[in-house]
Amino acid sequence: MSNIEIQELYEKHVGLLLPNEQLKLVEIIVSRLGNKINQNANSIKPENSLSDWEKSERWLEQHQQEYIDQWVALLGDKLLAVGKEAKEVYESAIKQGVNTPFLARVEDSAKDEHYFGGWQ
Repeated sequence: MSNIEIQELYEKHVGLLLPNEQLKLVEIIVSRLGNKINQNANSIKPENSLSDWEKSERWLEQHQQEYIDQWVALLGDKLLAVGKEAKEVYESAIKQGVNTPFLARVEDSAKDEHYFGGWQ
């Protein structure tokens, strides 16, 4: 249903209800949506419903070997900037119009795999 159709539905039907009736309708809609959300809570999210943060995390897992010892700025699964200095990478992302980029330093996960701290 398009935004125009929803607007027409409101004007023809919902808009004619008294305020307390509109409130009751909202309560019913929220309740039913809550039930659907709870039913789907354990299902796997399709790619297009992942948050930007989740997409960035996934991208980082898939591409970390390409950017070891560098900083990356991401917006979802889009690489905005890469470099050795965090400030420069961040500023580059900001210049692209992204107010809060996902910023991470990519470490070599295999480098510290067998490190044991403390006394031996």
